[in-house]
Amino acid sequence: MYSEDSNGMKCTVAQFEAEHFRIEIFGKHIPTKDQEAYRHMIAEYKILNINPPDFRLQIKKLKSQGFKTEPAFAKLLGLEGNPYEALLKINI
Repeated sequence: MYSEDSNGMKCTVAQFEAEHFRIEIFGKHIPTKDQEAYRHMIAEYKILNINPPDFRLQIKKLKSQGFKTEPAFAKLLGLEGNPYEALLKINI
């Protein structure tokens, strides 16, 4: 399915379920390292590695309650506003 991101850029999104997991594949016509999804993943990786193991468990608990990843991180970190934008502003 074709879509647009929050900045109006065209992107491709594919969603499906496999073995009870919801999978979403998202792509844009820009280098991977510049895509917000990739930048979120790198920020989350760094945040997980500088926090105690309990932080990861708290993220998992929020996700099991229905939170998406970025909002879960924002909640635990006390980030305000749009969680997707706030996560990218953290200087790690």
